[in-house]
Amino acid sequence: MALRQTNTTKRIIKLLLTMLLITAILLPSTVSVANTATTISTTKILVYGKELELKVQPQTINGRIMVPLRPIFEAIGLDVGWNPETKNIIGTKNELVVSLVVGEKNAYINNKLETLDVPPIIVDGNTLVPVRFIAEATGLRVRWDEYTKTVLIDELVKAEVYKENDKEFITGYNEESFLKLTKNNNKLNIQGKVEGYWGLLKLYNSSGREISSAKFNIPTNGNINENIDLTKLEGTYSVSVYINNDKNDNYAWSYYTDIPITVKDRNLSFEPSVVYEDNLKEVMKNSIFSPRDYLSLNHIKEDERKVLINLAEEITRGIDSDYDKLLAINNWISNNIYYDYDGYYSQNYGRTDAYGTYESRRSVCQGYAELTLALGRAVGIPTRLVSGYGLGLSTNKTWDESSLSAGSNHAWNEAFIEDRWVILDTTWNTFNKYENKSFIEGRKRLRYFDISLIYFSETHRIISEFD
Repeated sequence: MALRQTNTTKRIIKLLLTMLLITAILLPSTVSVANTATTISTTKILVYGKELELKVQPQTINGRIMVPLRPIFEAIGLDVGWNPETKNIIGTKNELVVSLVVGEKNAYINNKLETLDVPPIIVDGNTLVPVRFIAEATGLRVRWDEYTKTVLIDELVKAEVYKENDKEFITGYNEESFLKLTKNNNKLNIQGKVEGYWGLLKLYNSSGREISSAKFNIPTNGNINENIDLTKLEGTYSVSVYINNDKNDNYAWSYYTDIPITVKDRNLSFEPSVVYEDNLKEVMKNSIFSPRDYLSLNHIKEDERKVLINLAEEITRGIDSDYDKLLAINNWISNNIYYDYDGYYSQNYGRTDAYGTYESRRSVCQGYAELTLALGRAVGIPTRLVSGYGLGLSTNKTWDESSLSAGSNHAWNEAFIEDRWVILDTTWNTFNKYENKSFIEGRKRLRYFDISLIYFSETHRIISEFD
């Protein structure tokens, strides 16, 4: 009896295996391809900030996210064309034509061949296409937010970049603190706005020797309009402006310094520093990064994040414009954070993250930049950290072979406001210092808030990508 049961069992197993083999042969190839995909039930697709409604969940094949054809085409404005015989997918938008074929890696954008990592597939009657390829073919930006498991699709924003010319020199774009130098007949005209009681204009030759000096009064509104005679000048010079902020003191401290000018045959030009062109290339290259990439605070612990958000809201309470909010954040940091000279010289920096800097009230440049980034993002201002080389502590203050080849020694920020990235260096806007275990309050300035790239390049060289 046991033997008969065993033979019967074997016959049943053999029959089942035969049926499975026949089924596998008859099944369409698209099903076997689909089985290599992993359904991502938690993935969301956001197009222009609106979640895409999908009846079929996105799937991933070899690391590429695949989504249903019609919803993604329609969301980004592509008209859908489909040839059932050739399984050819056509998407059109104005003069753009995108062509794909189910199961084939060759695709075309306006007849230009592109090779897909993963071809379109059909799953349960639904055609799935690689979302990144389709979106980027139309000029859109695609990002992956690992924290929320979301594909973000939006327009590629190109920020406005100011490229200064050699016929004028502007120190920055903050209307409350700037200088603009231009030629007026045979004179160098200096206009702008500064805060103080009186100032000194000084002209230096290429050797750094002072060749002229002129004192001027600063009116109540801070607007200045001064001139330097160019008639007897020929060669390379620099202009510095010193400001007195205490009417009871005879001292004027450096405000805008070492602005380069060149006079040749009475023609005036402003020669940028040797790092200006490289800095401009970096800024141009990174101007296409979406501002939305620089709003997250997920890198900060939740309890610490809440404190920083509350602080940012308190600093900017009652302020409407993002520009003025950023200025308020800059001023708060200038007033309340102290440069840690003890930490710098001992190389024991402590915590240089945003919350650690806030809590201890002191840090080196990394802490200043991290805190600026956190407070800016906390009030909805896209803010990023930039690493580079600054002609500050422990440098020879000049662009030479050593400083041009050195690695990063400094950090600062850029914030996206009104379609442009504003440069600010909160570390260099304050002379507060923590030294010998004491907090010592120092002067404040706005020279490095919304500073022009041409003036910034006199002392800063961009090295790293933006974070």
